[in-house]
Amino acid sequence: MTNPGYALRVPALLQRMAALLALRSFFEGMLFHGEGINLLFRSLAEVEEWRRDEGFRQGLELIARRDENGVEHDFNRLFVGPGPLLAPPYGSAYLNPQRLLMQEETLAVRRFYRRYGLAPREPGSLPDDFLPVELEFAAYLLGRAGRALERGEGGEHVRWMDAYRLFLHRHMGPWIAPFARDVVGRASTGLLKGLGLVLPAIIHREIADWGEC
Repeated sequence: MTNPGYALRVPALLQRMAALLALRSFFEGMLFHGEGINLLFRSLAEVEEWRRDEGFRQGLELIARRDENGVEHDFNRLFVGPGPLLAPPYGSAYLNPQRLLMQEETLAVRRFYRRYGLAPREPGSLPDDFLPVELEFAAYLLGRAGRALERGEGGEHVRWMDAYRLFLHRHMGPWIAPFARDVVGRASTGLLKGLGLVLPAIIHREIADWGEC
């Protein structure tokens, strides 16, 4: 089924893409400083449709305080280590029955990337279901949809939006809520708690907006 909501204008697609890329950068550990947090906040706040979600608005309010104190330490204890990760940012950590990484769940994501023209990651690199990688891929799909729309290629636009919808539904939606609960429940800073509220609101809102798969 083709959702009529696919007729998004290019600026709306670019706003979503920019917000996903800002989230990608944060979860890669690149936006701890004040200007980086400002960029993250602005990118998220520009997507009007997301602001209709109560959880998103609550999370955005926490991010808006822009308190940098303790964020890097909190980030490391949740996502990096040393020691057991309190909120491992990998899909397989929540989808695999033994919470093992680089299992079938990761390979399924890799196959999806290949299906849409992206080569597998280098051996020894981060798993394909690492949260920043999945966010970057979702942004890539939106970018392709936007370029198709600019060229007047309606069929290609729908194809890339279908891929975006399917990727979120199949590969991000199933694990983002339990991951976010760990973030909210175990973070000690308002900024990270805010992101734990914002992230599932975005993914589930996008899935709902594009219909069932």
